[in-house]
Amino acid sequence: MSSEVAALDHAGVHVAGFVLTMAGIIATSAGLTLLSGDPVTLVAFVLLMTAVEIQVRAVEEPYLPHAHGSAYRDYAARVGRFLPGIGCGRS
Repeated sequence: MSSEVAALDHAGVHVAGFVLTMAGIIATSAGLTLLSGDPVTLVAFVLLMTAVEIQVRAVEEPYLPHAHGSAYRDYAARVGRFLPGIGCGRS
């Protein structure tokens, strides 16, 4: 396993949200769930939401303060988790 740490990207689109890729996946899945109207699709959407929350909260967010220190904590205090302004102030 590599010990290389990527630089904290806090410019460009990352000014708006921390995990924009996950936000896009959630938005697309929500739209497809609404279009299908199928109960199985609804269950799949709930499972996806659960998996994304676990990935972000239990894997990514604990790692980033360790890797980037106060720079990440300052960034997390002003940027939303999935959408601008929503989820600010997490540590």
